[in-house]
Formats: sequence, structure tokens, C-alpha cells
Amino acid sequence: AGCRKDTVVKVEPWTQVSIAGLDAQYCFKDQDIPVIVDPPGGEFYINGVLSPPMINPAKLGYGKWELSYSRGKGSCSSSEKIFVNVLPPITKKSLSGNDTICEGQRTSISIDASGGKGSFIYNWDQGLGFGSSQVVSPLTDNWYRVTITDGCSDPLVDSVLVKVHPHFN
Repeated sequence: AGCRKDTVVKVEPWTQVSIAGLDAQYCFKDQDIPVIVDPPGGEFYINGVLSPPMINPAKLGYGKWELSYSRGKGSCSSSEKIFVNVLPPITKKSLSGNDTICEGQRTSISIDASGGKGSFIYNWDQGLGFGSSQVVSPLTDNWYRVTITDGCSDPLVDSVLVKVHPHFN
């Protein structure tokens, strides 16, 4: 009888958690973006799935994403929830089909893009320059490649073939 046992109870003050370091909107780009969660030691979720505190817009995909962070248990828990929007990737709406011309003729090649932030820059290879369409007159079969950028998203690269038939004798 008369036993006594000392017990040490560590009481941590309640702290509101926070999620920081993020923008409300991201372009579709393959880059890892760290999420700042404070205080550390809680659980971070992306659309309800436990995840490390990092996002990659291209891996998440197009759409609205719920990010949440919680720490603590029961009435001592704290949580925060934010939403980020990932814009759609740059995609082609149309690309001029592969074309066949006769030697000495010209043809137009073109592409039209959508998605991303808009305001596209179309850059064609082989010194053709900028613009969504170009007039070409190759001497032999030739592939033309175009890179489409919006200054934010991952670029779209596509190509079109122009076949050249020789003159008939």
C-alpha cells in the first residue's frame, strides 16, 4: 500500500496547421513543387489519398485538386484544406494531313492548338519560323516538325510529312 508513481505528461499547445507555397492555378507541366506544411508531423492528402507534401501538375492531371493537411487527434486536431487547379495540356485541335505534291509545287502545312494558357507560339523547324501555318515546297519527301508553347505548359511537338512525286516523263 502507499505506492506512488510519478507520470510525466507532455502537453503540446494546440496549433492551427497551414498549407503554403502554392498558387491557386498551375499549367500542365512536369515539375515537382514542394508544399509547405506547418507545423510538421501531420498527414498530407491529395484528393483523400495520403501523399508526400509535393505536387506535380502533369502527374496530377487536368482539373481541380483538393489538398488537405491535418495534425493531432480528436478535439486537439487541426486541419486545413485548399484547392488548386491544373490547366489542360496543350493539345492539337487539327493538323494538316500528310500531303503529296508534285516536284516543283507548293503546299500549306498547319496546326491549330488548344488547352494550356492559350496565346500559343508555333515554331517550325528547318528555318520556317513562327506561325500556325507555313507554305513549303520541298524537293524530296520531308518531315516538318512544329513545337507549340504557351510560356507555361509543357510544349507540344508534332510533325507532318510532305511527299514529293517526281515529274512524269
